[in-house]
Amino acid sequence: MLTDLYLHAQLPPARKLRAATKLAKIVRKAEDCFAAAQGEPIALSDLCAAAGVSQGTLYHAFNMMCDAAPMEYFKKRRLTDARMTLLGCVPQRGSVKLAALGAGLTHLGRFAADYRSLFGELPATTLRNVASETAPVVTR
Repeated sequence: MLTDLYLHAQLPPARKLRAATKLAKIVRKAEDCFAAAQGEPIALSDLCAAAGVSQGTLYHAFNMMCDAAPMEYFKKRRLTDARMTLLGCVPQRGSVKLAALGAGLTHLGRFAADYRSLFGELPATTLRNVASETAPVVTR
């Protein structure tokens, strides 16, 4: 039965493959624009211009390829960048602020709320966990 299904399975039409390739190129161009911004603010219009498409087309490409709207996708990328910074830093006063600003997230209150929503903990908690993991163990 499985052999019969395999033999009669149809490959996706070439048109669908071309459409997926086109959407992937749009997303890649927007990602290149995002990377070039290096943590600086970026507008949806900048992403559209970089990809050479309208807002609607950009939204469609991101929804199909990333299952998220463009700005939501890049916000999650920035939050993830901030988390990676926190996980790799030596905890000190101002580390959370520096991680947020370094990732291009300038509204610190919103940063903390969005971070908690995505990762299930506040950025300060992540930093405390890093501090407790890196603290030297004192044995007697």
